[in-house]
Amino acid sequence: MSKEEYEAKDPKCVCDGLEVILKMARVYKDYAQIRSVLNNPKVIQATEEAKQRALEVTKELLKRLKPEDAQTDRAKEWLQRSRAEALACEKEKDGCLMALEWVRASIHDDYALRVKLTCQKWKPGLGSEFIEKQPYDAITGAMYGIAGFGTLNVDTAIEELEKGKKTHGCV
Repeated sequence: MSKEEYEAKDPKCVCDGLEVILKMARVYKDYAQIRSVLNNPKVIQATEEAKQRALEVTKELLKRLKPEDAQTDRAKEWLQRSRAEALACEKEKDGCLMALEWVRASIHDDYALRVKLTCQKWKPGLGSEFIEKQPYDAITGAMYGIAGFGTLNVDTAIEELEKGKKTHGCV
């Protein structure tokens, strides 16, 4: 199997994909409050500013990701829920933060969506030594940080994304 067809080929798409996830991480950093034993920053006050920033990031992600891009049924459903919440946010200023959380959960759950954000292709069997060099690997690490897995947090997610942008030539 030639792995060349699975490597990043579009630097602008790579940088745009990493940047939109970095924007997401910053929304969580700026507005989330630590409310659990595991220091999982998921509680966000629904201020107008938080709603607006969440909607902007959600819309940017939903422009790039469609339910049919997902591999898992769960991620497909969550993207549809995110679209519905984003519509409610635009019309009624309600559901903005939930829209962001649904799209975050779908990206977290589905490898194909992370790969799509950097305009790459993926299939099982590429091997970790190959995947670790790809831009979408920074998105994987960021998703764990935003979710608060183990000792990871939003700050580690931001660091991972900034490092990924630097590694892949994004300014």
